[in-house]
Amino acid sequence: MRTLSLLSVLALSLSLTLTSCSSDDDPISNSGNDSNTGGGNTTGNAVPSTPEFNADGSWTEGTLNVFNAALNLNPAVQGADETAFAFTTVSTGIGNTVLPTNFTATQMLTGEITTDVVLDANEIYEIVGAVFVRDGASLTIPAGTFLFADPSNNAAVGNDVTAADVIVVNQGGLLNINGTATDPVVFSSSSQVAGSWGGIVILGNAPINLEGGVGNAEIADNVGEDLPYGGTDANDSSGSLRYVILAYPGIQINTEAEFNGFSLYAVGNGTTLESLQVFQGQDDGFEWFGGTVNATNLFSESFDDSFDWTEGFVGTLNNIIAEQPSGADHCIEADNLNADNNASPRSNPIVTNATFNSSGDDDAIRLRRGTAVQLSNALFNINGGTRFHFEVDDIATAEQIFSDVTTFTNIAVDGGNPTFTGNANN
Repeated sequence: MRTLSLLSVLALSLSLTLTSCSSDDDPISNSGNDSNTGGGNTTGNAVPSTPEFNADGSWTEGTLNVFNAALNLNPAVQGADETAFAFTTVSTGIGNTVLPTNFTATQMLTGEITTDVVLDANEIYEIVGAVFVRDGASLTIPAGTFLFADPSNNAAVGNDVTAADVIVVNQGGLLNINGTATDPVVFSSSSQVAGSWGGIVILGNAPINLEGGVGNAEIADNVGEDLPYGGTDANDSSGSLRYVILAYPGIQINTEAEFNGFSLYAVGNGTTLESLQVFQGQDDGFEWFGGTVNATNLFSESFDDSFDWTEGFVGTLNNIIAEQPSGADHCIEADNLNADNNASPRSNPIVTNATFNSSGDDDAIRLRRGTAVQLSNALFNINGGTRFHFEVDDIATAEQIFSDVTTFTNIAVDGGNPTFTGNANN
């Protein structure tokens, strides 16, 4: 275990400010020093005991040496078990599901669900506007059901979307989707264009690290009411989702907010998330805002980040695949908390048996704002030799590697791509 201290960093220059190590509004400043900004190492070659960075914020060679020493490489790693994803619809040859294209609705799904409702797999459902599953109610969707959104239902004022088709599960509500490996439940869009509807939003009562332990979802204005989430029940259940395909979600609300595929706010580990796919998502495929939920067999093909977490997420992700197309962002983008990089509980999920395929424009995994992660049995396939496997930004995130809280075990990287980059100012 390495002992961490920022005293040497603080003593180096009176101009150095570490008020918020990774805040976009308050970057680290270190003028007047061209190389070492850490614990007294002027060459950057020795192994430092604390994270060190150059005048431009880039990590010193010594810090990069520590990052690389933490990377336990194993070229024999196979990553995710692709046989678990036969239910998906993908262009990689893994999936078998053909997306339905009959967008003639026989039923409408709209408004508030305040009692227990069970859909009929023989019907075709159009999602109209924001559908709420309220506290004490449940929505059950049987295997083989097809639901779709129609972008003509969306409304906007200027560049801001004021209404979009989306399913929202309030705190205390239950969503039970009972797809099977041979008969998944499919959600799609009649436009068959990425970013044309809002996906699924679940609001739970599990812990988050926002001040006060509760928050309102960033999409609240779009659905016309506050959407609170967060609490103290780590075992909270919001239902069970098995064998579900979300196609073409991720509509942009405004410059500050957007829907994802699965937006998971403070979801507890009493919830089942198993065998889920986001296909052609315009924003993130899966995003966790705190919570404790565990998930297995997740597949994401998204144009922003496939997997994203923040606000103290501490669940487990097992057997996951990120398939980043050209122009996409990270396979994983991970935060603890922007306002307080060391907020507790710290984001520190366990991610195991993962495959990261990227033809996107960004580094494969970005860790920032104080997050930790325990990553094991992960395989990287990066198309192109200019992007990094890991981008580590800000002191608080680097400290998690230095102190062995963040771990990288049994990792297979591309030999033609560099491993670590990052900047203490980001």
